Amino acid sequence: MLGLLAGPGLPWTGNQTDLGAPLAWDLAELPLDYVIGDAGSDDIADGSDAVAIGQGFSAWSEVQHSSLAWTRETDPVQTARTDWEADDIRLVLFDEDGSSGLFPLGVGLVAVTVFEFDTGSGALLDADVLFNGAEFSWSTDLSAGSFDVRAAATHEAGHAAGFAHSALGGASMAPFTSPRAFSMRMLSNDDRAAAEVRYPSGLRGQITGSLELHGVPMGGAHVWCRASDGRVASSTLTAADGSFTLSGLDPGVYRVVAAPLDSPLSPADLDALGAPVSNLFFRQSSSGGHVISGVESLGIGVLQASDDSAIAVIGPKQLIRLTKGSVTAVTLSVV
Repeated sequence: MLGLLAGPGLPWTGNQTDLGAPLAWDLAELPLDYVIGDAGSDDIADGSDAVAIGQGFSAWSEVQHSSLAWTRETDPVQTARTDWEADDIRLVLFDEDGSSGLFPLGVGLVAVTVFEFDTGSGALLDADVLFNGAEFSWSTDLSAGSFDVRAAATHEAGHAAGFAHSALGGASMAPFTSPRAFSMRMLSNDDRAAAEVRYPSGLRGQITGSLELHGVPMGGAHVWCRASDGRVASSTLTAADGSFTLSGLDPGVYRVVAAPLDSPLSPADLDALGAPVSNLFFRQSSSGGHVISGVESLGIGVLQASDDSAIAVIGPKQLIRLTKGSVTAVTLSVV
């Protein structure tokens, strides 16, 4: 059985086992070392691909209020390795000939992270990142028709830390990318909240509540909060019982907004198997004036949704999935 589910009710979508344990590295293992394979990308001859990968991993190490940290291992013995299946190395490679078996033609996987974890506790034991060089072109200068190495590396480094996909289209952990897209290089507030909650270095504020429509709990809805300056500070999916928690909040005044999780970001894209969508057709609802003054949990009660007509969100054409949950992309380990 595939022991990988998304975690509804978190301020981002986090991987978890089928027993509900979140996937995460033991804090005692931090910082986490990783190795970039010497071969690099066939499309890049100047070594800038390794620099871009390092920048992608470093983005997560620079999150305030988080202990998550990545360190690049440069031992020549290790960088010469290509055995990503081994569990004693966190390896980053370009698969130029499809030999990994992780990129079936036509599936549209640009890059993938392979996990090994304890199916009971959720403790991560190994993670390796592979870029699809057999089917797609790569660059570090946004060359026409190519995918950006740094953007994809930032996204996959998040997966390697145990994070799944975000429901925010502007987040580094959003499930889609396209040629020359580079916005994923920069972490969003939602991405930073993921690092702060799963790998905390200090406590932050949070807002809790639930979403209902005519007294019925709304599972699988998208909930986020905006700070007074207009930025999205945190987001989540409601759990099956309609509950939600928006974490990682600085002191300030927030407005909580709930809306249907509609295309192009769907529950399937977010691996949201634990929070079935109750109703895609309800009107966006909000509640404002919620004050976080420090380290506290502020309960705002029930947010009432109202009926609305069906609305379909049309996304950009020719989007290609960065990752998609599949049995071939996950290695299970029972310890």
